Amino acid sequence: MKTIIVGFSTHKGAFSWLIRTATSSSISHTYIRLPVCEYNTSMIFQASGLLVNYCSDDVFSKKNQVIEEYDITLSDEQAAIGEEFRIRESGKPYSVKQIFGFIYVLGMRKFNKKVANPFSDGKQSYVCVETNSICIGLVNGESMTPEDLRRWCQKNGKLIIR
Repeated sequence: MKTIIVGFSTHKGAFSWLIRTATSSSISHTYIRLPVCEYNTSMIFQASGLLVNYCSDDVFSKKNQVIEEYDITLSDEQAAIGEEFRIRESGKPYSVKQIFGFIYVLGMRKFNKKVANPFSDGKQSYVCVETNSICIGLVNGESMTPEDLRRWCQKNGKLIIR
């Protein structure tokens, strides 16, 4: 068994405000924090800034306000799947069109209907929730919002006090 840190954040940009407003949430982004003990820091894996990417904790912290982080326990097999995904998919495009698909998904939820994001394009591009859900073994991440993943982490993870 291995543990991974899933975090939730926001910032002051218009895109962040739009996501928070549409989802009635204080968060607009989700990421995975990967400790780098030998340098007493961590790297952030995310889909942000038009790419699936890694950035240093220092750079991330200057642009984002961390709201919550959770320890999530994974099987060794799932941890390996997540690690391979992070390596192979880094550099792929951020899926701006999927954000518009969330409007449809959220609208259908008002009628108690679960639907897939119509703008999901498989492995061509990603949004932040989708990358994290793949790394922790959840299905339908392309139709989840950051708040959906946060609720899952609240039920299945351990809150980390920063």
